Amino acid sequence: MPNPIVQEWLSFATRDLKAARVLSHSPGQASTACFHAQQAAEKALKSLYAAGGQTPPKTHDLDVLRDKISGGNDLSSLAEACAALSMYAVDSRYPGAHIQDDEVLPAIAFAENIISKVTAILQQLDASQGTSNGYPPAEPESHSSD
Repeated sequence: MPNPIVQEWLSFATRDLKAARVLSHSPGQASTACFHAQQAAEKALKSLYAAGGQTPPKTHDLDVLRDKISGGNDLSSLAEACAALSMYAVDSRYPGAHIQDDEVLPAIAFAENIISKVTAILQQLDASQGTSNGYPPAEPESHSSD
């Protein structure tokens, strides 16, 4: 039976990623697009806490979220993505952020990478427990044609 809390975190992550993608095509929306990319990654990481029966820490710092996840998951490969996206959690929402259009697609790619890794971990957890929670395949959308 699917874990509804995990599903909800992933659903919110997916919505934020979609918003970032839509905004990536809108001039002058770099800061908002990067904010949504960060939020997508944050909510994906928080889904791992839910999968482990834990309440996620109330932080927007992706490095903190990544480092405190228990369960033996090696998330060291996400260090660069977490560090790059964390700055968009707060700064992007206020004047003076000066986020440039060329930051948007890399931010989205980092978010896709984190969601992909988290989804793969959740699928592995399902397989090891002999369950099927119906987590989506870990395939990020390609931006090569953009």
